[in-house]
Amino acid sequence: MWGTVLLVLLFILMVKYLLVVMMGLFRYLVRMYFSATTGQYIGQLGSNGNGNGQFSSPHGIAIDDEGYIFVSVYNSGTSYLHILSPDRKQVKLISGLSSPWGVALDKDGYIYVADYGNKRITKY
Repeated sequence: MWGTVLLVLLFILMVKYLLVVMMGLFRYLVRMYFSATTGQYIGQLGSNGNGNGQFSSPHGIAIDDEGYIFVSVYNSGTSYLHILSPDRKQVKLISGLSSPWGVALDKDGYIYVADYGNKRITKY
């Protein structure tokens, strides 16, 4: 159905959600969003592409206690941190990153991005 999948990144977040980042031959997608308790499919995050709410090459994902979703996206020419609301709508797009490979949150609500291309950890 999705063709050859090269890599699947699996995230269990808040013991409530299961997010799967799939990297295939021609596209990189955040495709599945499941309830971790029931296994029920809830929906997908965004679509393939380079615009708002689109993920052409997601490399990291996190979710906060309120349900906001943070996706670090890297591909040649565009690197962003997407912030989506609990209802999966784009609320903010942060640029100025170079090859963001991971994203994490701390207990105080700060966002940390492993900004590989700039050789730094960026805090928001």
